[in-house]
Order: sequence, then structure tokens, then C-alpha cells
Amino acid sequence: MEAVAEGLWGLAEYHEKRGEIGKAVKCLEAICQSEVSFFPIVEVKTRLRIATLLLHHSHNVNHAKSHLERSVSTLLLLVAVSFHYFKFFAYAFVFVLFFAAIAFEVYSVLLRIKVQSV
Repeated sequence: MEAVAEGLWGLAEYHEKRGEIGKAVKCLEAICQSEVSFFPIVEVKTRLRIATLLLHHSHNVNHAKSHLERSVSTLLLLVAVSFHYFKFFAYAFVFVLFFAAIAFEVYSVLLRIKVQSV
């Protein structure tokens, strides 16, 4: 099934290069919403890519944040099951993502206020 995921990643990249961000996100969300289970790392990679696209190309911070939270929780489960040593890095990653999401929200609000005042 990983070939399906790679195909959808490629299709998402194709749409992203053409500027069709909505289609790219839909391709990636098809992986996450599939009834067939993929390896957990595939879901983590996909959700991180969705969050990146949403943060760069839309104002939908909450949707991006939910994908980040789901990817981090999946990553934490994966780490907790297999590698106790890397748990520290997973928590540090959560910390960085949390502050990145807050900084993006503040930046978005300030940018909107600046644009409205002009």
C-alpha cells in the first residue's frame, strides 16, 4: 500500500507545482482518510506536509494545527512503542511546533491589522 501513498504524494507535488494547493491537500488527505492502514510514518509525513501547505498557502491555522497535533501524537505513539530514547526528541518537537503555531497566529493577526490600516 505504500506505492499508493507514494503515488498520491507525487500527484500532490504535481498539483502544488501548478499552484493548485486545494487539489494537493485533497490528495494528501486521501492518505489520512483511507480505510486501509499505512505505516505510521507515512501518516506522520503526510500530515506534516499537509500542515506545511496549509500554513504557507492559506489562513486556515486551525486546520494546519490539527494536522500537526495528529502527526505529533502518532509520532509519540510510534516512539513510545519502539524507542524510549527518542521520546525526548519527540517532546522537543512538540514544543517547537507549538510555539511555531502560536507565532504564525500572531504574525497572521498583525499582518491582517497592518493590511486593514493601509
